Amino acid sequence: MKKFNILVLQFVKNLPFLIVLCGVSSLVYAAFRINQTLGFAILGVSLILVAFMVSPNE
Repeated sequence: MKKFNILVLQFVKNLPFLIVLCGVSSLVYAAFRINQTLGFAILGVSLILVAFMVSPNE
């Protein structure tokens, strides 16, 4: 039970990041459905955004 509580706490702590990640992935999917060039452009921007979010703050 203690392990489950730790997992739930970690999930709640990372919930904003997961919501942003889901939003970005759906945006990339929609861009690829419209146009391949637009999809790759938004994919590059979203990868930079995710890398910026994951990088440690100093």
